[in-house]
Amino acid sequence: MTRLRHFGQATPLLRYSDWIAAALVTLCAVYLHALFFLNAGGLWRDEVELVHLSLLPSFSEVWQNLPHDSCPVLMHLVLRVWSAAASLGNTDPGLRVLGLYVGLFLLLAFWFASWTMRKGAPLLAVTLAGLNMTMIRAGDSLRGYGLGSALAVLTLALIWRLACRPSVAAFSCAVAVAVLSVQALYQNAFLLFAACCGGFVLCAVERRWRDTLPIFAVGAAAAVSLLPYVPLIAGAHWYVMYKVGFRFSYGWKQFSEATGSPLTVFSWVWVALWIGGVVATIFLLFWRRDRLPEHVRRLIL
Repeated sequence: MTRLRHFGQATPLLRYSDWIAAALVTLCAVYLHALFFLNAGGLWRDEVELVHLSLLPSFSEVWQNLPHDSCPVLMHLVLRVWSAAASLGNTDPGLRVLGLYVGLFLLLAFWFASWTMRKGAPLLAVTLAGLNMTMIRAGDSLRGYGLGSALAVLTLALIWRLACRPSVAAFSCAVAVAVLSVQALYQNAFLLFAACCGGFVLCAVERRWRDTLPIFAVGAAAAVSLLPYVPLIAGAHWYVMYKVGFRFSYGWKQFSEATGSPLTVFSWVWVALWIGGVVATIFLLFWRRDRLPEHVRRLIL
């Protein structure tokens, strides 16, 4: 009886162990962001280029010179607003604070997405991505990577919400965040396409064909918002020097450097998660619907 009594007292702790672990890992991630902020030093070449481009006298000049940068206009607008604040200025420390806020915003995005999609703690996300030194260094820099990553996470969560529980509010939020996402990083267009495909498959499996229309509209709105960039990119003929093709060895090297920090085993964890996700999805498509709870099926799909 004594053992059972102690076990009963420990049960609440075990029940919230993932929340406690995720909170501790998040605190460690916040510490790493603060450490980078205190030791980053002055702005480096690409950051200086973005700051210089963002602070041109007029927005039309920013837009005309945008092909010389590798990200859309959202981060430039954020930096213009930040620099216009009287108390912040354009000093390197003041701009580093903006980068710190963007990095912390990504951690908040993980928590929001985890709560929205599964009412749980984002232990895996904050461990693999929140503690990733490459992501911290790139995300907190004055580039579009940190803001784009956070908006991509939010977009995935909102599209999942739209696919599971369609509503006007969910649709409006999904459209707004999806547009902001592709305006932060061009690469987010591919992630958005994948998220919309996932939402479409979920609705198709459940025979909710009408609910696929809002998901299609979200993707279409984001795609339309990128149309003004077509003539800008088409006119950047000098960009051909960066087109070096793709080799698997080079791609794996880049993937390992991006995901294998601070531990190289993290790269294999990412690969295992990808393979597991594909296998689980294929398995569920041919499984009886009553074998798993509905929320589990939706989350995997």
